[in-house]
Amino acid sequence: MLFNRTIIACILRALYNEKLMNGLPNNETRPEFLIDTMVRGLVRWLRFLGYKAWDAGTLNDAKTIIQKNPKIILLTCSKSHLEQIQPTRYMLLLEDHLENQLHKLNYEFGIFRDIHLLSICSFCNIEVKSVDKSEIEKNIPERVAENYEIFRQCPECKRVYWQGGHIIRLKDKLRRMNIPISDFDSPNSKP
Repeated sequence: MLFNRTIIACILRALYNEKLMNGLPNNETRPEFLIDTMVRGLVRWLRFLGYKAWDAGTLNDAKTIIQKNPKIILLTCSKSHLEQIQPTRYMLLLEDHLENQLHKLNYEFGIFRDIHLLSICSFCNIEVKSVDKSEIEKNIPERVAENYEIFRQCPECKRVYWQGGHIIRLKDKLRRMNIPISDFDSPNSKP
């Protein structure tokens, strides 16, 4: 099984590099995704990578969201759901593993080219904003306040984000999935 995933990842990487060499249309905007219940786990990962991703909920909810935003891309593994929802843009994901699903999305939409790690609130799907430590210091653990200087906050739910050990583990997992994560956004703990 691991052998098959490795081969698929290598093939997708080669195809992706070929697609990049041919270039992408200049009018291509940052994609936004509507995630069907069948592949719901992608919501969180796409948000981690900095992409807007909505949980489709029911089929009727999905139809309503697509009517309001026809450019949104439906991700599903169900042909039946495609027939019922009838989106204008979609991707049928037949891959079982998260890594292969993300690589397929990268091949089709180039999502690895423009990663904005942790720029979207993983709960609210809203862009987080930089915030001064003095504004949120009373809402974070003392140890965090002592060791970190850069913070982001969701304007909606007020969750505070910083690049602690959990982010190191997230980046390690992304690297193990062959997703290119740069070190420009590495944790900023004090020496």
